[in-house]
Amino acid sequence: MKKYKRWKRFYMILMIMFAILIPVELMLWLAGSESFPFASIGIAATLYAYRRHHLQQMESHMT
Repeated sequence: MKKYKRWKRFYMILMIMFAILIPVELMLWLAGSESFPFASIGIAATLYAYRRHHLQQMESHMT
């Protein structure tokens, strides 16, 4: 159970970081100072899917 809570907290911190980073990168792209943030958006989408799968797997092993 402790492992599950630690992983959940870790993923939450990463998701919050990307929730802040992506809008900033989009604003910079709209301002014309940077290119479109394909990498950040791709990493955030992949992280969400991986987090969901990983936590579901941990839940199934706990029961």
